[in-house]
Amino acid sequence: MLNLSGIENIIEKEKIKYNEPMSRHTTFKIGGPADVLVIPETMSDIVATLKFAKEQNIPITVIGNGSKILVRDKGIRGIVIKIGSKYSEYKIDGEKITTCSRNVYAKAC
Repeated sequence: MLNLSGIENIIEKEKIKYNEPMSRHTTFKIGGPADVLVIPETMSDIVATLKFAKEQNIPITVIGNGSKILVRDKGIRGIVIKIGSKYSEYKIDGEKITTCSRNVYAKAC
């Protein structure tokens, strides 16, 4: 059993959705619930969520806008971070995520 208590201490509760149907977050409109879906506003939100997950040994799944992914009916265990349209580019390299805001750094990416 995953211990997800305490996540509201590191990120605002408005950015957290529990048992969120992933069908609402994929272009194919299918998929069961994520244990926790986090929609970060800032890089600090992303870093805090990743740090929390690592400390609690909770699996992390990072998605963009939900295109090109299929989520099984049983959903996704752990925390899903939806980077979405706030970030134009992101790259995952092991435990390192590099991203930039479309609004701020688009030319620098």
